[in-house]
Amino acid sequence: KVATLLFVAFLRLPGNEELDKLKKRIDDFNILLMQYYLIPSAKYMLLEGIKIHLSSMPSFSPLVVDTIKYLVDDSRRIISKKAIIDWYEDLMKDEEKSAILPLAKEVVEALM
Repeated sequence: KVATLLFVAFLRLPGNEELDKLKKRIDDFNILLMQYYLIPSAKYMLLEGIKIHLSSMPSFSPLVVDTIKYLVDDSRRIISKKAIIDWYEDLMKDEEKSAILPLAKEVVEALM
């Protein structure tokens, strides 16, 4: 749960509502993020943080897909394709379909 809330807090930092500024901040914190979200369960929790942030801040919706793609990029490797696919499969099973589901689907399709 801490890993989830930490990423929610990261996303809520001032300026992160603009993709370019968010990408720069991710790059600035890349090593820290890679280390903190090293294990598979932590990668999953990071994605849950994106889901929580979106649910409380719908204006984040246009940035979700690009943010996840940026985090999985080979030069960053903060999250893995497997973590994204596992997370998406869990979202599909959830009876309360989240607003993030179509965005997660778009990411998974782009990764395939």
